[in-house]
Amino acid sequence: MEFGNLVSPGVQVIEVDLTGAVPNLATTVGGFAGVFRWGPLERRVLIDTEKLLWARFGKPTNLNPETYFTAANFLAYADTLYCVRAANATGSSPIVTATFVANSITVLANTTGLVAGMIIIASNGSAVALDSTIGSIINSTAFNLDSASHALANGDNQIQLVSNTSVFAAIGNTAQVANLEYNLIKHEDDYLAKAGTFDSDVLYIARYPGKMGDSIRVSLCDSANGFTETQNLVAVGNGGATIALNVGSNTANVVIIYNHDGSSQNNARLAVNTATVNFQANMQITDFIQFGNSSIGTQALKITNIGVYSSNVNSTVAAAQFNLQFEQDLRLIANMTLVNSMTRFWEWFVLDQVAPGQSEYMRTYGNTSANDEIHMVVIDEGGVFSGVPGTVLESYKFLSRATDAKGLDGQSTYYRNVVNGKSKYIYIVNDRAIGYTNTALNLASTQNNDISSIHLHYGQDGSSEGAISLGVLANAYDFFASPEDIDVSILMQGKARGGLNNEGLANYIIDNICEIRKDVILFCSPDYFDTVNAFGNEVDNVIEFRQSLTNSSYAFLDSGHKYQYDRYNDLYRYLPLNGDIAGLAVRTDNLTDPWWAFAGYNRGHIKNVVKLAWSPRKTFRDALYKNDVNPVFTERGQGTLLLGNKTLLGKESAFSRMNVRRLFITIEKAISTAAKFFLFELNDSFTRALFRNMVTPYMREIQGRRGVYDFLVVCDETNNTPEVIDSHTMVADIYVKPERAIDFIQLYFVATRTGTSFQEIIGSFR
Repeated sequence: MEFGNLVSPGVQVIEVDLTGAVPNLATTVGGFAGVFRWGPLERRVLIDTEKLLWARFGKPTNLNPETYFTAANFLAYADTLYCVRAANATGSSPIVTATFVANSITVLANTTGLVAGMIIIASNGSAVALDSTIGSIINSTAFNLDSASHALANGDNQIQLVSNTSVFAAIGNTAQVANLEYNLIKHEDDYLAKAGTFDSDVLYIARYPGKMGDSIRVSLCDSANGFTETQNLVAVGNGGATIALNVGSNTANVVIIYNHDGSSQNNARLAVNTATVNFQANMQITDFIQFGNSSIGTQALKITNIGVYSSNVNSTVAAAQFNLQFEQDLRLIANMTLVNSMTRFWEWFVLDQVAPGQSEYMRTYGNTSANDEIHMVVIDEGGVFSGVPGTVLESYKFLSRATDAKGLDGQSTYYRNVVNGKSKYIYIVNDRAIGYTNTALNLASTQNNDISSIHLHYGQDGSSEGAISLGVLANAYDFFASPEDIDVSILMQGKARGGLNNEGLANYIIDNICEIRKDVILFCSPDYFDTVNAFGNEVDNVIEFRQSLTNSSYAFLDSGHKYQYDRYNDLYRYLPLNGDIAGLAVRTDNLTDPWWAFAGYNRGHIKNVVKLAWSPRKTFRDALYKNDVNPVFTERGQGTLLLGNKTLLGKESAFSRMNVRRLFITIEKAISTAAKFFLFELNDSFTRALFRNMVTPYMREIQGRRGVYDFLVVCDETNNTPEVIDSHTMVADIYVKPERAIDFIQLYFVATRTGTSFQEIIGSFR
C-alpha cells in the first residue's frame, strides 16, 4: 500500500491550508466620465491628484467647467479616481469649392454632406475667415454663414469643414488630407490597430484628439548641413538686392546692399538698413557678418516680420520671410575688411550642441557611407500646455533612421519607436520621404531634407458638456458597467446642466450600472437652472428633478450648486456638488468605515465654497428630505454642511439610509469574493464548517467596528438539504442587524416639583 507519493520508506510533508479569510476590499474607488480637452478617448485613466488631472486631460475652459471641477473637487477629499473622456469621434471633414461674395453671408457650393454648425477650418484663398460656421443650408447649391460671419472678399475658394459636434485630432501634414476623421487616434491601442493606414501626407498626429493639439510644433534636424551651415556673402554697391538662401544647400549666396558715402575708403560706410531674406520657417540665424578684428566689429542684427505658417487646404511648410536690419550703420575704418560669410544654425542647436551624424550602431552594423542620426524637438508653440508660447515640451537627441538601430543598452533607437513610445504629445505615423528609413545595412543618406518644422493643425474639441449627446456620455460610463473589468464603488454624474439630458444621464447610470452591479453608488445633483438664479422656485425645481429619477438605494441626490473660484481662468463659477459629496464618502471611509454616515457636523463639511447657489432654510430642508433630497446648507460659524443620509429608494427601509446601503455593499462584496474559493469543493459538513469559520470572524470584526448590532451565519444541513446538494449548490444565510445612523435628535427638558422623585417620572411624559 502506498501513502501519498511514497513508494519506499521515508517522510513526506503535506500542508493543508484551512486559513481562508474574508478579505478587506477597497470601497472608495471613484469613477467618472465627461468632456475633457485632452487625453485618451474611451479609456479608463487612473488619477490621484488634481495636478495629474490637468496634466492628462487639460485645464478647464468654458467647454467643460462642471466636468473638470467635479473630478477636481472629488480629488480634494480622495486620491483614487478613474476618468473616462467622452467625445463624439465619428464626424466628417468634407472639402468643397465655394463661391463667396464680399460682405454676404450666402455662399454658393455643393451642400451634399454639409450640415448647419459645421466649421470652416481651411481655405486655399482669403475670401472667408477660418472658424466661420454654417448657419443654415439653403438648398443643394447654397448655404448661409452664421450671423457673425460673412465673406471677406469675392472669390472661389476650396474650403474644408468639420462637424462642430465631433472631436478631431491635430495633424502635421505636407499636403491636402481629405478625410481627417480617419487620422484620429483615440488611445494607444487605437494607434497600434491603425498603424500603417494613415494618410501618407500626414507625418505627425497629436497624441490625443482636441483643439489643444493645434499648439504643437515639431522641429526635426537629420544632417550636419541642417544643423549648421556657412553661406557665402556677396556685397554689391549702390543698389537694392534680395538675400536669397536655399536651406540645406552649400551653394546659395546671400546678397548684401553695399553703399558708401563717397568719402575715402577709410571712412567707407556699410548701410544695410532693410534687406529681405527667405528662409525655411523657424530657423536660428547667428553670426551674420563679421568685420575684421576690431573691437567695434560685429554688430547685432534685428530680425523682424517672421513668416507665419500657412493653414490652407493645400498648404505645405511655408518659407518664412525676415527683414534684417543692423542695429546701427557700420563704418569701416582703416585696415578693416569684410568677412563675407554667414553661419546658419538649426533653431534648436542650443539644446543639442553636437550635429547629428552617424551612430555607433550604423558604423558597426550598417552602411558606413550613410548618416542616420536625428534630433527632434516638440514645441508648445501656442503655450496651451505650458502657459508660455515656444516652450520645449520634449527633446530627443541622436535617434536613428535605421529601423533596426539599437543603443549601448540594447534598446531601440529607431526614431519612430522612441518617440511613439515616450512622447506625451505626438505620434509619428509616416516618414518624411520615400526611402527615409531602412535597415542600417540599406539606409541611404538624406536627400536635401536636413531640417523640417511642421505645425499641427485642424484639431477640434467637439461638443461642450452642455451640448454633448446622452449617447456619447452613456458610452463613456459603460466602461464602469462590469465588476469583472473594474472595481469601483462610487460614480459621479458630473455635469448638471442640460435639462432632460441631465436627468436622463442619471437614470441611465442608475438603471444600467448601479442596479445591475449592485456594488456602486451614483452621486448626482439637480440641474444647474434648478438652483442657480431660480429666484424662489428652488425647492419646487429640485423636488421635481428628484421625481424624474429612478427610485434606487444605489443613488444619492444633493440639493444644488456651490460658487467656487476657478484658478485656471481667474473667475468664479457655480459648480455641482456631487463631486464634493462623493469625496465626503471617501474621506469618511478613510477616517472611519463605509457604514458611517458622511454627513453632519463631524464629517459633512464641504470644501472650497464661496457661497451656495441656494442654502435651504429649515422649512425647505424638511421638504427636500421628505423627497429623498439631501440638503446642503451654510450655517453661521459652522461652514457649509451636508445634512442628509438618504438614498433614492423612495420608501422607508433600512436601505433608505446610505450608511446601511454601503454597509451591505461592503460585506456582500467581501464575502462573495471569499466564497469563490469554495467553488467545486465538496458540499459536506466539513466544507460548510470551513465557510462558517471564515465568515463569522469577519462579521465579528464588523460588529466590533460598530457596523452591525448582531449577526448570524447559517450554513449547515438546515439550509443545505439533499435537494440543494443534488443541485450542486451550497447555501449560506447571513442575517444582519445593521447599525442605524441618527437622523433626528429630540431633547426633552422636564421641569418637576422639588419633592418629585426622578425615578417615578422617567418616561412617563412620553
